[in-house]
Formats: sequence, structure tokens, C-alpha cells
Amino acid sequence: MEPDPRKIDITCSEKEPAVIARNILVFALLYEKAAIEQIWNIYYHFKIDESTSALLTAHSRKLADAQILGKIHNIWIKYANFPELSNQMLQDIKAKQSKLASAMLKSTGSGQNIRVSRSTTLVWPQSATEVSDEFKRFWRTGTTNKPSSNEDRLNPAWIYSGKNEEWSVYSTSFPEVFHLVEAFLPDKRDPRKKLPTCLDKARQQFKLACESFQVSLRTEKLTLRFYTGDPLCFSLALQSSSELIPQCTDPWDAKPIDLTHHFSLSPPRQFEIIDATRFIDTHGLWNLIIAIQPLLASTKEHEQRVAWVSADPCPPSVPLGVKFSVTDIADALFYIYRGMHFFDDSPEYFEPVPLSRLRVWSQLPYNRETVARIVRHVQSRGQIHLVAENDLHLEDLKLQFQLCDFLPLPNPPTPVGIFAGWSEVPPVVYLVLKIPASANELKVLKDYGESIQPRLTCIIRKSANDNKPQMFSSLHAIWTRINGSSDMIVSFWISSALIAGNETTVSLAFRYTSLSHRLYHRSLGHDLDIFKAQVKDQSMCSFFALGLCRLLLSNHYLFSLLRHLHLATQLANVLVLAGDRWYIKDIIARLDVTDPEEKISLAGGAKVSMQLEGPCRLRLSIGDYTHAVSIPFPAKESDVRLRVARKSSYIETVTTPYQPWYAGGYPPSPFPILLNPPRPWNVHHIPLDKLPLIELSDTEAMETYILPHMALQHSDRERKIMFDPNYVPRDHIHALKVGINILIHDYIDGSARRWMRSDSSGGTIVLDTAIIPVTNENKSTVLPLLDPIGESGVLIMSVDVQHGEMGAWKQYLAACIERVRTWTHKPECEYQAAGQAPISLQDGEDSICACGNGIGFEGKEWIPPEAPKWQQLLPYATRAGVSPIFSVPYLEIVGGEVFKDTGYGRPLQLLPR
Repeated sequence: MEPDPRKIDITCSEKEPAVIARNILVFALLYEKAAIEQIWNIYYHFKIDESTSALLTAHSRKLADAQILGKIHNIWIKYANFPELSNQMLQDIKAKQSKLASAMLKSTGSGQNIRVSRSTTLVWPQSATEVSDEFKRFWRTGTTNKPSSNEDRLNPAWIYSGKNEEWSVYSTSFPEVFHLVEAFLPDKRDPRKKLPTCLDKARQQFKLACESFQVSLRTEKLTLRFYTGDPLCFSLALQSSSELIPQCTDPWDAKPIDLTHHFSLSPPRQFEIIDATRFIDTHGLWNLIIAIQPLLASTKEHEQRVAWVSADPCPPSVPLGVKFSVTDIADALFYIYRGMHFFDDSPEYFEPVPLSRLRVWSQLPYNRETVARIVRHVQSRGQIHLVAENDLHLEDLKLQFQLCDFLPLPNPPTPVGIFAGWSEVPPVVYLVLKIPASANELKVLKDYGESIQPRLTCIIRKSANDNKPQMFSSLHAIWTRINGSSDMIVSFWISSALIAGNETTVSLAFRYTSLSHRLYHRSLGHDLDIFKAQVKDQSMCSFFALGLCRLLLSNHYLFSLLRHLHLATQLANVLVLAGDRWYIKDIIARLDVTDPEEKISLAGGAKVSMQLEGPCRLRLSIGDYTHAVSIPFPAKESDVRLRVARKSSYIETVTTPYQPWYAGGYPPSPFPILLNPPRPWNVHHIPLDKLPLIELSDTEAMETYILPHMALQHSDRERKIMFDPNYVPRDHIHALKVGINILIHDYIDGSARRWMRSDSSGGTIVLDTAIIPVTNENKSTVLPLLDPIGESGVLIMSVDVQHGEMGAWKQYLAACIERVRTWTHKPECEYQAAGQAPISLQDGEDSICACGNGIGFEGKEWIPPEAPKWQQLLPYATRAGVSPIFSVPYLEIVGGEVFKDTGYGRPLQLLPR
């Protein structure tokens, strides 16, 4: 709605420095207004022509002269020096490129690579062959262009990475991220125009994106920040203002992350939107929760463009507290803990498993620090006590709790043993183990050839006969120079009391996984020790009482468990049960009556009632007194019951969470609209005028993609009900979906099919519609304007509303209007006066505000030649984008056996009368 471009601050984090180097190069070229076609070639081609190569070299030399991060600077130097490489080195690189291309083609085989055509959405089955053929040609030629003898130079932006021996090329390097569906749907604005190829459409979208970026650059309202390193470490460092230990850039890098203020810009600590698309694949779900959620700002910026389904569309101003019983939360956390570290134990169990599966299971994104952070995260959002498990990792787990401000630090040992002569021993020290390059034991690491990084641990034994050693896996291991040709340095935090004895040893070992056991248990023994040293051996082991450790000794850091807990005015008690699976049995929200007169009223027998006001909000009435009671998860009104303690002056509301398999969406509204300003909660926004119109004149071709697409609205459960002779929808959402199905079927079967658009980002279709409510107040004006249209012979279709779903239609259409509006609500908006949207769900009453009446219908296309009097109705209409509503496949079966048996059509008895 804003007339001027908004200020945007973007932070890009990527572990591979070559990705950042290439992206900055592209942004710099856009800033310098280089040819977009050449920028495309640099970004998407393995091979480029001479002029593009010269452009890349020239700009890389400029960038290499700038003060920038060392790793990225080194990449640009390699780009700049690439033309001077010797012929032998070039031949070696070309041989590697040929080998890589052959491997990619071999992985596809003679069939189709279905994955690369996913963005064609509606026409996925019809487009798979063409897109797959382009994918194969791309890897054969190294370019997305048609074969050309000019493109014979290797692109250094595709060759170098942060690791000398690896390339910055991935299986997803083919340009598949664009909305390729538009290359396969005829555009109604120009139906005779030959459709572009999928890659031509990708280039077109890339060009539009680049031009839009250049416009933002000219406004000077765009800020770009870049960070190279492990994204988990980076996320934790952004949160670390209250933490006691520094974060390093990578588990294999001892360099601490420095986020001190830049001379012109401070680093951000909160973000409105975080794209963590790949994070969960590389770091796991639990790391996603502890790393990303604390960085999300509490603003509503995200709701302006994307649907953001939090539990409550209108949360209370004070966060709701959640209280668990000690037993429940301890059991649940231990269940999570065991799930994280399941592969730490009994690797012999996996002996029969193929090696390929062991590689997947041995990636291990979690360690005991993860557990500590999960517990701290839960503690910050509720009230719990800590229960720990006694195992080989117990001391590591306790230490991580202490370093995460969750537990008090241990008492420091007396200055004896290895600490003899120390004036003061800190409770925690930084142990550094130096393994000399000459050590034969390092050969196993130098020869390590697996694709995943080795997972290491350090084992502390108090004596040679210690049968309860402790493992520390939250460590950093680096080579001091070139990988494998120098000393190896391993460092980690440890309780000083644990290593004080003169007989204590420290071992570097492989973490106990099914893969490491398979590869090394015969050569290294049961504990998989790689190298062992006496802790007292000063040539091997050093201890540092850093300034940080001295801070730990001060009373300022002897904190309580509730240091980070933000106490809420309301608490909801959550009861957890475990059978075959974990689930929440009850949510109990207690209201303590404190007003003296209200206490008397309650004790005297005043009527107590409850009404559901929102998915997570109850309206509790005690006689003439009312209260808003919040719960942490949506509930169904019929599931809520009351416990009234009249003498003790409190009331408890007891409910079970709204289950994902309940039909009908969240009560009381399946399509909530938030106010101030009005905006949809769970329906994504679409720029309606920018969506391409679909040419539907080719009925046979159209039916090959629209009919199966519409059929997938319904789950197998719903389709089974629909095709029953005694069909009655079980819920209003199902009836609404059937109505939308009828609406779209009637539309594509009609003669005038003008306003179906392709929603590329949503992977569906949208009907561009004019909504005209007919109410008791306006029907005397509106209905007479409809009569001449019908009398002229124009067929007016209808959808029967016969199962009580009119309220669902009103809610959905109001959300469909808000998702596409380009106008601003007026101060006298009916939504504000009513305090809700829609205004009313009752038959005959208005549901939609009048702020958008007559807006967006200026074109001639809104006045069909077969019904010119339709123009008289437009001042009463509001524009909306109506699209299908799909079942969720991970909750119900979609496209299963029932779908195959019943086909794409709809039951005959559902035809409108």
C-alpha cells in the first residue's frame, strides 16, 4: 500500500564463502549496470564467452582490492587470476568439470529428472520431459544457451570454493528456482504468441528481478549484509549478548565470531522474516528452534506478504505463561534427548545396514550443547525444573547448561595436581590439546575420505582403570596450517575439577556412530581413540583461564534459574501423557478472582459461563463480570469445560488442544482477518494484476491440468463422502470446497472464460472476481440490475448453499478480498465499527465493508460484450481472488486409492439446479 519503496535491511548468511563471493559480485555488477544477460551467464553457466569472462575478471580485480572478509577476498583473487592459469591446470580443471557433468547425467540416467520441473506446478506432468531435457543439455554443454562455439571458457565463479579441492557447484545449480509454469500456460492477453521455452521464461524473470533490484538501489533504502560461516554458530552469536562463551565461525574453525559494531552500521539482533529453507536439512529441527525463533521480532511485517500461522492471530499483549509438571517436562525433554542422540549407542546394532544409510545417520547435527539450549529455550517460555541423565556425556551436558546460564557454575577445585601453584583456579577452563604433525595416529584423519565431516569427541579418564569416562563433543578441531601437513589443535571447555588429578588423560576419538564404528572399531578399538595424552604433559595440553573465566567467578554471574524467565500475568498448566506417542492431554487455564465484590458474587452462586472468542481466547463470565482468558493452543468450544471453586475464588478452564485431524479449520473462523489494519491471517497475499491470465479456449489441453488440480482439493476421506449417494458434508469447510469446485467447473465449462489467472508462487489457479453482496438493505437496488443480464440470454450459473456453509463462504470471500486489495480502508470502515471482519455471518446481513467498492474495474475487459449492463453493478462490487482450498497431505491421504478410483470429475448429484 505504500507509495514509496520501503527501507529493507537484508542479512545473508552462508557457510560456503564462494556463494557469498558470487552473490556480491552479481550485486556489484547490477550496481555498475552491467548487461543483465552477462550477469545471467556468470551466475548460471559453467562455460562463458570471452567478453563475459573479461567482465568477470575486471570486476573481481576491483573487489579484490577492497577491504573485505578474508575468505571472500581469496575467492575474488582466484577469479581475477583465472585467465593466467597454466594450460596444464586448465586441462585438469576441464577434466574435473567433465567428470562432474558425467556424474550428474549418470544420476539422471535415460529417464526424466522429475525434481527439476517442480516449479511448473499445475502442468508438472506435462512439462517434466521438456524441463528434464533442458537439465541434461545444461550438464552436457555447461550453458543454458543454445550450442555456441563462443562459450568455451570455464567460469571461475563455478570452480572455486572455500575448500581448495572442492568446487562451488551443486546438484541444484540448474536454474530451477524460477516459476517455470508460465512457460507452459498460454497467456490470454496474447494467445497466438508462441510460448517461450522454460529457460527463456527463467531469463525473463531473472531480468525483471534484476531491474527491480536496481530500482531499490537507486532509492538508497536497501542495506545488504553478508556473513560467511556456519549458520547455527552465526544465529547463536546474534543471541549471545547474555551468554558466557564466544561462538566460533565453524565447528572446524577456532576463530571467534566478532559482531562488534561496524563503523557505520550495527549488526541486527532481530529480524521480521528469516528464510531457513535449507537450515533444517543441514542442522536439524531442534537447532532450527533454538537458533531461529529467538531472533524473530515481534512485529507484524511478515503478515503483509505471507501467511504466518502462529497459534493465535490476535495474541495478548503480555505473553501467556505455560507451566508443566516437573515429571511431565522431564520425561518429554528426556524423550527429545534420546531421540537426538539415538545413534550414540550400540553401533553394532547397525552392522547389517548398508553403508549409504550409515552416512546419512552419522551426520549428527546435535551435541550436548543442543540439549542445554533446548532446555533453556523451554525454560524461557515456561516454568520447569531440570532433570539430567547419567551417562558418558553427563559432565558435558551439565557444563553446557552452566555455560548457557541455566545452572550455577561448579565450585572451583583447590590448587593441587595439575593446578599446583595457581593462585586461583577458575571453575571452568579452556583445554587445548596439541597433536603434533609427526604423530602417526593422525594418519587416520589425513586419510579420511568420507563425504561428511568426521564427528569427533574428547574422552576424559581420571585414571587408566576409569570405568566411567566422560565425553566432550562440543569442541573445535583445526589444523594450524594446510590440512593434514601440520599440528592439529583441539580445544573445548571443561570443568577444572574434572581434570585436576595427575593421572588424568585426554583422548581425541571419533564420536560413537554407526558409521565410525563400521569403519574404525577394528583398528582403533571399542572407544575409537585416535590420540591420547596425559593432561599434565605441558607439551601436549594447555589450560587457559581467560578473562571470560575470571568473569565467571564474580557474583554477577552466579545467577538463579529464573534469570531469563519473563513472568506472565496468566499461566496455563499443560498436562502431558505418553503412550505409543507423546501428546498433550489437558490445558488448564486458571482465573483467580481478586475483586471483593466479584468474590461475593461467585460465592453466592452467580452464573458462570464461557464462550470461545478466538482460537486461543475464551470469554469467561461470572454474573455481570467478564474476563478474557488466554490459552497457548487453539481449542474447540465443545472441548472446553469449567471447574468452579466458589469458596476458594477461582475458576479453571480445562480443554484439549484442537487436533490437526479435526475438519473445518480453527474455530470460530477458518479464515481469520486481523484488524488494524485488516489483513488475512492464513491466506497468502497475491498481486492480482501481475498474475498472468490463462487462455482457456483449448478445452482438451486445459482439462489435462485443471481437472486433476481441482480434484486434489479433496482428501480421500472427503472424496469417499462426496461420491456417496447420500452425500452430506461433515463440516462447512468441506461444503465450501465442494462449492468452489462447482464454481470453477462451471466457469471452465462456460462460453465466456476471461478471468482465470495463474498463481505461480502458490502453485494454483485464481479466479479474478467481483464480489457483490446481496443484503436485505441493497437487494431492491442490486437485483433489478441483474434481471436485464439474464433476460438478454446470458447464462447465470449458481452454486447451491444447502449445508449451512453460507457463513464459511462469507468468511472466505472476505479473506479473498483482503489478500488482493491495493486500496486503503477508510476511517469509517464498517469492520472497525463492528470490531470484526466479516461484519456479520447472518443471512441477509452485510459481511463485507464498502471501502473497496468499484475499485480495480476500470478496464474494458470488465464490461463483457455479451452483458454490457454488467457495468451498472460494478460500483457495488469489490474485487477478490478466489482459489481452491487444498487438504494437507501429511494429515490426510490425498491422491490415494479413492482418488484413483473416482477420477477427476465431480458427482452428478452436485450439479447446480
